[in-house]
Amino acid sequence: MKKYRITAVIMTAILIVFAAAGCGGNVGEDLAMDLGENLAEDLTGSEISTDNKWPEEMPDKVPEMKKGRILNSTAITVGGKTNVTISFENVSEKDFEDYSADVESAGFNVVISSQSGGIDSKTYSMGENALSVQYASKSKELIITYTGE
Repeated sequence: MKKYRITAVIMTAILIVFAAAGCGGNVGEDLAMDLGENLAEDLTGSEISTDNKWPEEMPDKVPEMKKGRILNSTAITVGGKTNVTISFENVSEKDFEDYSADVESAGFNVVISSQSGGIDSKTYSMGENALSVQYASKSKELIITYTGE
């Protein structure tokens, strides 16, 4: 039950970030990020950061995606486990393919690879660490999610 409550709090904080970011430029975005981070940290006892750049919390073993534009990044650390999610726009299919090759070159192993309805999804593992890369060809959006230590 506690796990569901933490998830609900985190999702609410993320929604606050996106809602305020859409209606106030940089001031609204900064305020939303601070409010969302503080609310979620207070309620969950976890450490959370949000930004629109490659997060410091992303381990060095994960190659940095240098193409496209970062819309948002969120890093949450709970109980020694880190979850990082980064959303991009303006990513071409070639950028996605190049990044997937970089991930494999970094030592991550493909666990699942699927394509459905214009969404390419690849899930990788490296020991106890997991990395997911999802690309939407119509919108040219990419989401990278890392979970691990």
